[in-house]
Amino acid sequence: MTLQYSVAAAYATFDQNKKDALHKLLLQGLDITILGSNDFYSYRNEIQRCGLPLTPESLATLPPFASISFNTDDANEGNCKPEVAKTGLGSSAAMTTAVVASLLHYLGVVKISASKDHQDRKDIADLDMVHKIAQTAHCIAQGKVGSGFDVSSAVYGSQRYVRFSPEVISSTQVAATAVHLPEVIIDILKGNWDHDRTEFSLPPLMTL
Repeated sequence: MTLQYSVAAAYATFDQNKKDALHKLLLQGLDITILGSNDFYSYRNEIQRCGLPLTPESLATLPPFASISFNTDDANEGNCKPEVAKTGLGSSAAMTTAVVASLLHYLGVVKISASKDHQDRKDIADLDMVHKIAQTAHCIAQGKVGSGFDVSSAVYGSQRYVRFSPEVISSTQVAATAVHLPEVIIDILKGNWDHDRTEFSLPPLMTL
C-alpha cells in the first residue's frame, strides 16, 4: 500500500518528461530494507528467555534494530511465528511515514533536508506531501480513519494537534479500486486538509 501510494503520488505530480524518467527508474526495481528501532517494541519475552532480569541494562544488551523474536511452544510442535510486541507508541505510523518519506525522496517527488534547522517553505511543502500520502496509506492499511496524530508526529515532531476531517480521504476509500490511482491521489493532494498543528514542547528541565 505504501509503495503504491508513493509511486502514484509521483505519477500524479510529474510532467511527462519526469514520468518517462520515473518509468525507467522503476524498471530497475526496488530493494527495500526496513529496520525497526528497539524503542518501539517490547523484548520482555526475549530477555526472559535469555535468563536476564527485566531491567534497562538487560534491554541495552540487545543489538540495535534487533530481529523480532519468535513464539515457540509444545502445542505447535516446534513451529514458530513472528512475535511483534508493539508498545503502543505509534510504531506502525512511524514506519509507514519513514517508508513514504524515503520513497518520495528516492523518486524525486520531495527533497527531505537532513538538517532540522533548515525549514524553509519548500521543506514544509515537502513535509506536507509526505504527511498527506502517509496519512492516506496508513488509514487505508488499517481499514479506518483514526486521529492521525501518530503520523503527524512522525512527520513534524512534537505538536499540539487537531485532527483532519475523515472526508478528506473518503475518495480513496470508495474509489481506489475503481479509479486510476494517480487520479485518486490528485484528489487527496487537492483536498481540504483542515487539521491544525502548532509546535509544542515541554518546559526546560521538566522530566516525565
